[in-house]
Amino acid sequence: MLYKEYTLSTSDANALKTALGLDPFYDDVKITDSDILMFLNNGVDIEAQATITLGDTIANLYTPTNQVDDEARTQLVSYSGRFYMYSDSRWVTESDDNYGSGYYQFAENAGYGTEPIYEWEHMGTMVPAGKVIKNLRFACRCNSSNVTDLEMRVVCKMPNPSSRWQTGVDNDSEVTITELYSGDFVDGTMSGNMQDMRMRKFDLNNFEAAEDCYLSIYIKPVRTGGGTKYLYSNWTWEII
Repeated sequence: MLYKEYTLSTSDANALKTALGLDPFYDDVKITDSDILMFLNNGVDIEAQATITLGDTIANLYTPTNQVDDEARTQLVSYSGRFYMYSDSRWVTESDDNYGSGYYQFAENAGYGTEPIYEWEHMGTMVPAGKVIKNLRFACRCNSSNVTDLEMRVVCKMPNPSSRWQTGVDNDSEVTITELYSGDFVDGTMSGNMQDMRMRKFDLNNFEAAEDCYLSIYIKPVRTGGGTKYLYSNWTWEII
């Protein structure tokens, strides 16, 4: 969260600095959002210092009116392309092992079972540690009525331990999978069919990335008949 600026007197500022174990100031100073973030990043519980008399006090820095709305800080990451809906109803992912999510054709095989195979090679959307994943908006239509729904898995994948970003990942067992959504695309609010362009918002419960990680989508068609069909899609991750 970001905060507005407060001017503190030299004595008040020095009282704060002393309480936080930092060097004193020598003139009037301003306490800004960057100061607050510095304290927080260093594990300082500023609220615990609220007993210090600071004039325009530390407690005021925490009032909701001083916080920047989450919507103003939300970053949108969007992609588009077509998923292959194979006649054997295999799982496919946009996290291509060669091209990643930025490619336009998604045919990467992720297995034939009731659950996808999450391979270490699958390269999704890179998210830095500390970012919060709010939701996924996914819009699509299919070129055939043979496809009636989609099974979907939305996951976060991070090396285990995180030091493997430096030492290297080369095995599925070296990746931790966190499932953010598991279920169908079509829900009870939808009408029409898969040939219509429809969009669904998946609430990902403000999942916070503990380490640098990949976000990936896996899709399995619910379908009848033969032949490869195509799912034309675009989607947007909302990230803070």
